[in-house]
Amino acid sequence: MSIADKIGAALVRKGHEVSLFPIKAKNENPNQIKGVELESIPNIKDFDHVIFGAPTRGMDLSIVMQLYLASLPEGHQEASVYVTHFFPFKWMGGTQAIKKFMSLSEHKLDIKKSGIINWKNKNRDKDIQCLVYQLSDLD
Repeated sequence: MSIADKIGAALVRKGHEVSLFPIKAKNENPNQIKGVELESIPNIKDFDHVIFGAPTRGMDLSIVMQLYLASLPEGHQEASVYVTHFFPFKWMGGTQAIKKFMSLSEHKLDIKKSGIINWKNKNRDKDIQCLVYQLSDLD
């Protein structure tokens, strides 16, 4: 079960309605944003709270998520974000990816919470449980 699925399941248990939308590219090039097209651009304006999750690629937020965030209109959509990375320390990709999330979503999203999951960490499962608990607490 993916992290998004776990967060969704926790929200459903708390009585929330949940919709999951994958954001994928038709022709992803992980090293270059130019020429990459998204398959679809989910509309989030009718949701009370949106939770975004994305991988870190090359110590940066994935190009697919960067493109999606750039496509969002200005507004103040309430949101939470998390990233995953494979490096031993948050500062080796996760922190930069969260900062990129914040900068690209300025004037678009009102980010309430954020988290970083280190995929290589021996405590990964515990960290995921903590993230699920944190991001599923919308009150």
